[in-house]
Amino acid sequence: MSSWIDSFIENKIVYAQDQMENFGIELLSKQRDNTVMIIGFNFVLERIFARALKEGYNLTVIVVDTCPSFTGRDLVKRLSQRGIKCLYTLIQGIGALVTRATMLFIGASYVLGNGGVVATMGTSMTAYLAS
Repeated sequence: MSSWIDSFIENKIVYAQDQMENFGIELLSKQRDNTVMIIGFNFVLERIFARALKEGYNLTVIVVDTCPSFTGRDLVKRLSQRGIKCLYTLIQGIGALVTRATMLFIGASYVLGNGGVVATMGTSMTAYLAS
């Protein structure tokens, strides 16, 4: 039973995370500065940014945070320790920084069968302002 679970995790979860990381790297540009806005904390996005830095991309991450958990603080600490330039704002300050962003990456908890996305509170407002 445990080998089936290990196989499932490897083939379904880890593979999906690796593919999302590869796709995220493809979206970044080596020719210009990348200023990426994200909301909250997401492990896959952290992997994308760490790999981008390692591969020589010029990267600044704007982390938008919301209550009650304020998970973006942890991401800013983790990215800063890796040497990635970060800006931090609460959802109320997004209007001042959204014009600096060249792209918006959204982490989602899951996607529903009807196309709906379940994500951190404030994600839809962030996406709306970024558009």
